[in-house]
Amino acid sequence: MTQRVYILWSYPLFHQTVSLLLKHPAFAIVGSGSDRELARQEIERLQPDIILLEEVVNGDPIDADILGFLKSSAWEPRIARLSLQDNDLRIYQREYRTIDTPEDLLTLLQK
Repeated sequence: MTQRVYILWSYPLFHQTVSLLLKHPAFAIVGSGSDRELARQEIERLQPDIILLEEVVNGDPIDADILGFLKSSAWEPRIARLSLQDNDLRIYQREYRTIDTPEDLLTLLQK
């Protein structure tokens, strides 16, 4: 089964890198954006299976508004927050893991 993914990013390099990693038959990127309000509208319309958020160090987290919105949503997407600073991946299903390789990311998202 193909997982539909939305990428919410702050830096273009994050978006490009994650998009390359997710060129895998198990995933289909259905949308992406860096503007919070537009992303929120797209996420609500597309209802992806996975929302991949970039964690911003020393700044306003791009995901703060989105997480609040998703808590009240009718569907339950898997939310993964990735920090490039410390190789941390937080999946909002009470999981916390450190990733070391691109394959780690693919494995965790496919669960």
